[in-house]
Amino acid sequence: MPRSRKQPSVPPMPVAFVETAAQSEGTVIEVIDLGPGRAKEKRRRRYHLLHTLAQPRNYGSGRVFPPRITRRQQDAGERLHEAWCETMRSPTGTNEYVDKSVDWDGIALANAERIGKFAEVSQHLPQRYRDVVLTVVIHQVMVEDIDALRAGLNAVADGLRL
Repeated sequence: MPRSRKQPSVPPMPVAFVETAAQSEGTVIEVIDLGPGRAKEKRRRRYHLLHTLAQPRNYGSGRVFPPRITRRQQDAGERLHEAWCETMRSPTGTNEYVDKSVDWDGIALANAERIGKFAEVSQHLPQRYRDVVLTVVIHQVMVEDIDALRAGLNAVADGLRL
């Protein structure tokens, strides 16, 4: 008589529910009220670091600290981030093929336009603040020199006339 096959073990908790430090980094748990008669729901949201820096800080002691950057500086940083994200996109699928051959000139022109838009926005960023601002805006890593971040974002906002 053949032996019965061993059943696979059931994990004690689904892998989707295991929270690691990398998953919870930069996230905020919000309580969502779904209306009367329904239970409140918790949701995890991930905000951009600029959004977090532009919010007032409350550490539970009752005292509210002012935001680290202004709304104008946040808008300048978001413009810089959006322009950088455009450089990372692949070329569009329209008008690339002519008679079943790839239109390399169109692809190169589209890439040059996207990189040019990032150059237009980042040209207002002074060189001495460039590393600090791009670290926060693009890589979303907090830096200690908040004054350099403010000065760099102010220069971008002035250049973009925000």
